[in-house]
Amino acid sequence: MPRNVGAIETTILFLALAVSPGFAGPQSQCLVVPTDYHGWKATRLSNKWISLVFVPQVGGRLMQVSFGGHEYLFVNPRYYGQYFPPSEGAAKGKWFNYGGDKIWPLPEGDQDESHWIVASDQLDDGVYQLVEGQDTAGIGMKNFSRTYRALGDYEVRKGYVERESLTERGLEIESLMRITYEDEDDDYAEKPSIRLVDRRELMEIMAQQDVILSF
Repeated sequence: MPRNVGAIETTILFLALAVSPGFAGPQSQCLVVPTDYHGWKATRLSNKWISLVFVPQVGGRLMQVSFGGHEYLFVNPRYYGQYFPPSEGAAKGKWFNYGGDKIWPLPEGDQDESHWIVASDQLDDGVYQLVEGQDTAGIGMKNFSRTYRALGDYEVRKGYVERESLTERGLEIESLMRITYEDEDDDYAEKPSIRLVDRRELMEIMAQQDVILSF
C-alpha cells in the first residue's frame, strides 16, 4: 500500500522486479542494484545483514538468499543463465528446475475445479498476464483477464508496466488489455489505469512503498 492511503488509492506494480540502475531509497539502508548471477540478468536487494537475488527473466524468482556470507537456496548449475518458456516445458512434458524459490499454485492437482491443473512452470513468466486477447486454455491455466479488468471497481487506480520488459518481449503498450477506473472527482469519467515507466522510475516507485508483495 502507498504511504498516503487517505484517498484509498491502491497501487499495483506490474513487472516490478526488473534489472535497474543501483538505487537506494531515501533514509533507507537497503540497496537495489543490477547484477549478473550465474549468467542471468538479476537484481540484488541487500542490507548489512541479508542479500536477496531475484531473476526477472524466470518470473521474478527469488534465486538466492544469503545471510552472513552463506547462500541458503539451491541453484541448479545445469540451467545457469538459461530460460525456457512454459510452452517448451509443456511440449516436452518436462519441468525445468532452476532452483531458488518461486510461486506455487495451491492446491495443485486435477481432483476438481478448485485445483490448479497446471504445471507451476507456467507461472514463471508473468510478463504476458496483461496482454489483450489471451487464451490460456491450451496450457490449462486460468484466465485472469476479467479479474484485472475489475481492479478499478476495487479502487486500484494505478498499474505500472516497465517499458524495457515490454521491449524485450516485442510488446507495446497497445498490446495490453484496457484496464480503467472511474474518477469520482471528474464526474466518474473512465480513465486508464496502466502507466508506462522505465526501470529507474519503477525502482523509485518501489522504494516509496511501505510494503511490496511479490506474487
